[in-house]
Amino acid sequence: MNSNAMGIPHFLAIPFPIQGHINPLLQFAQDLVPYGCKITFLSSDENLQKLKRARHGKAMDSDIKLVSLPDGVDPEDDRKDQATVISTTIKTMRAMLPNLIQDVNALDTHNKISCIIVTKNMGWALEVAHHLGIKGALFWPASATSLASFNSIQTLIHQGTIDSETGKKQINPSFINLLIKFVKTLII
Repeated sequence: MNSNAMGIPHFLAIPFPIQGHINPLLQFAQDLVPYGCKITFLSSDENLQKLKRARHGKAMDSDIKLVSLPDGVDPEDDRKDQATVISTTIKTMRAMLPNLIQDVNALDTHNKISCIIVTKNMGWALEVAHHLGIKGALFWPASATSLASFNSIQTLIHQGTIDSETGKKQINPSFINLLIKFVKTLII
């Protein structure tokens, strides 16, 4: 079990390796620092280089340490192909994450990682954390509406609103009839 009784809270932040996940999680990590938290921010090797270039030589807060692991995406692969990026990231980083956590913890035995925060598509890291006795949390970088929509997909498929084969919306006859009745009340 991970014991952090003697140290300060130490979060390992792991965003899905796209800008729309990296930036919000990094901003959240920076907001945790004034509360006495230490942050280790994990990204893919490629995104770490982009992050460093984007900072234009500005130093990162000393309580935020940037680390990286390879994402397994081959140079000839299309990084815009999300399915490839997701599968290779999971396969590659999942295997390497326990060693990275062990290495980070060995550098500061009084402030071991006490919680892992991940964004969507990185939930596998919560399984790794659980095996290591580390708490975990999911950080949603988008709007509450998009989370509600995302979490409603199964219900919408079950109700027949979304076709389970194509993912496209289906016209629900009862909704159309209700809409026609409503329009008629407006006209009359």
